[in-house]
Amino acid sequence: MSIFPSLSAYTRLAAVILLIGIAGTQLCPLQAQSDSLPAFNALRTPASPAFTILDIAPTAVERPNTPADFAISLLNAADNFMSLPEDFALETSPYWLFSHSQLSWEQDSSRGLLESILRTTSLSFGTARVGQDSTSYTNLSAGIRMSLFSGSMSQASKDSIRALELQLKQQGQLFNKYLGRRIESIRAAMQRDSVRFAGEPRVFSALLPGYLQQIADAQQAVDKDPAYQAEKKQLQQKFTEVAVQRVGFFLELAAARVWRFPGNQWDGGGIPERWAAWLTPSYQWTHWSLVGVGRYSDPQQDSLFAHIDAGARLIYAGADFALSAEYVNRSFLENNGRSAPDSQYRLALLGEYLLTKGTWLQITFGRGSDIDTPDDDNILARLGLSYNLSSERLKLED
Repeated sequence: MSIFPSLSAYTRLAAVILLIGIAGTQLCPLQAQSDSLPAFNALRTPASPAFTILDIAPTAVERPNTPADFAISLLNAADNFMSLPEDFALETSPYWLFSHSQLSWEQDSSRGLLESILRTTSLSFGTARVGQDSTSYTNLSAGIRMSLFSGSMSQASKDSIRALELQLKQQGQLFNKYLGRRIESIRAAMQRDSVRFAGEPRVFSALLPGYLQQIADAQQAVDKDPAYQAEKKQLQQKFTEVAVQRVGFFLELAAARVWRFPGNQWDGGGIPERWAAWLTPSYQWTHWSLVGVGRYSDPQQDSLFAHIDAGARLIYAGADFALSAEYVNRSFLENNGRSAPDSQYRLALLGEYLLTKGTWLQITFGRGSDIDTPDDDNILARLGLSYNLSSERLKLED
């Protein structure tokens, strides 16, 4: 049920913005409370572990598509391995560096253990320069991510893809329908001339380029036909609505390590600085999801403590809303005999409501994890909007 049932989509959006403005004076002090635990989603297995552990969001990432491209990217960035690359980011999936033209979507609808590992493993590498002049150094990171188990394609998704295949055939038939009308006279002329010049093959052969040009002109005319474009657009609108969903058990793993290179040179080797490992088990039903998170982070510094983050989130998602509850705990480990700090935890309830296409209202309420704040004041209360700026699920090429 809509919380603004009698208002249009844009009026609802304006009303929510007004609510946020009214509530802002009450919510801002609560948002200012420090929270040493990152958001639940930040603890899930990262897509690019090497970038996450470096704490960078590169604007340009090399994504080679072939083994040769991969080798060239590394050689160019590292100047034939004579120096460390600066602000370099590379991500690749070894399995997809090679062509798999015989692999159909039906074969990938379910995966065994080895198949899941091969098809989902990705490698990421990154560098970040820290400091300036003679005191500067370069951090180099390497990461790996994979899914031991990646569920299976839902029956609804299979039905959608089969329907899409049928629609693609219909699009081809649609073009042929419009083309057929335009080249019927060309076919008739070719047939008449083939009979007329049956005993003079050279004469008929000389006429063929003209017929082929007429057919090419007819094809271009069909592409510009408003009636054809209108019918084609109706079909393509159905394509963009296809969203493939995998259900069942998922188990994602990732790990990354950072090395420090003083003087920004390979000489002397790298000094291990920190490393981390992530684990995300989950089970996906049609509407329900149960997600667990685990992360081990070791700063490898005497002044800091390694810690383990563990938590779970239960989610129910409908067509225009989602409700979830999450719990995250952080436990610190001893460091060279030094006693570890007390553990922290966060418990939160979250709600999301679709206001209009691509715009969601988000509400969060719960307990924060700042151990220096009294429990009565350690409250999470957030109200905001999130936007999905992508207008299409699939990009269709003409």
